[in-house]
Amino acid sequence: MKNYQKLPLFRKLISLALALSVCCFDYVCWGASVKVTYPKPESVDDNRNRYPLALLKLAASKVDISLELIPTKVVMQQGRVIKNIETHGEIDLFWTVVDQSRLNSNIRVIKFPIYQQLFGWRLLLVASKNKTQFDAVKSRCDWLARSVISGHDWPEAKLFKNKGMVVATTANYTGLFGMLTKGRANILPRSLFEVYSELDHSSKEVSILDNWAWYYDSPVYFVLSKRNKHLANHLEQGLALAKDNGDFSQLFELYFSDVISRAALSHRRVLNFDELNPNSCL
Repeated sequence: MKNYQKLPLFRKLISLALALSVCCFDYVCWGASVKVTYPKPESVDDNRNRYPLALLKLAASKVDISLELIPTKVVMQQGRVIKNIETHGEIDLFWTVVDQSRLNSNIRVIKFPIYQQLFGWRLLLVASKNKTQFDAVKSRCDWLARSVISGHDWPEAKLFKNKGMVVATTANYTGLFGMLTKGRANILPRSLFEVYSELDHSSKEVSILDNWAWYYDSPVYFVLSKRNKHLANHLEQGLALAKDNGDFSQLFELYFSDVISRAALSHRRVLNFDELNPNSCL
């Protein structure tokens, strides 16, 4: 009889324990430590992930979550990463310029531009031996006669083609720079947040053009599987909190104030792709 009387309380305790375990599994437990897998860098010199990972940790700290960030064992190209997330594979989270035409309904996009609105500003890497050839570029239309290098599954490759430019693509990150020095194409546009680090790891065969910059709208967002909705909700909340209290701006300036100043955008002529109409150049 005593055991019978205790049974409802026992059931309540079991139900509470199960609820908490599901809660923790879905990444909603405050103070929890969560393992998050992200794509492995594409080379030993590829440090493009340092800032996004730091921002993830900052956002998680705002909602009292500790992230254990784990790279994949193998390198995956961008298209494969997106497909892996869509099919609920090993990758939990990625950051990318979002091309909605490439995403299906299984993808959750956190609409927080992690590079603010500055990722669309591009400086132009060229082969050093060909740098003086660009002195002949006097107008927007002159760029249409130049060829561009891009990752084969990057959204900007489609943009360049739609503007009538010749585009050379590769699936290999390090191959981008080899294509430039070997003359496969004339220009390799890189964001402010990538170009100087990449230049430091490149040979003297590569240089940045001094007087031009390109711009095309390219916000970078964190993307996750919709199955990770609780993690996404918490990160979204954490990012908003970090923005509101100034910690996001502080982190951004810590990583990028020097390169923004170094880029000297106000002293460059700008090719804005939103305003580039190939038909007007005929």
